[in-house]
Amino acid sequence: MDAHEAHQQHEDGKPARKGGRISYVVVEVRGATVHYQETENPGRRFQSGASDVAGNLRIDISELPGCHFTCWVEPTQYGVIRSDFQLA
Repeated sequence: MDAHEAHQQHEDGKPARKGGRISYVVVEVRGATVHYQETENPGRRFQSGASDVAGNLRIDISELPGCHFTCWVEPTQYGVIRSDFQLA
């Protein structure tokens, strides 16, 4: 993202957000780590702290396996930010 993109704004003056809502399914919880993949592109797999994902979804860690969820994924200069987790 260059400086121009970082400062783009909508007509109402609010900053433009890059990114979009992505759907995931949890494929495994291994120890303190949850492994999940995109539902539209199963080859894209990720891992995070199980307690973090469960907390963001407001569910117990034991409910994670097989869980479908969505979140807002926004690219940044150093990676991505995942936010607004919702059960699907």
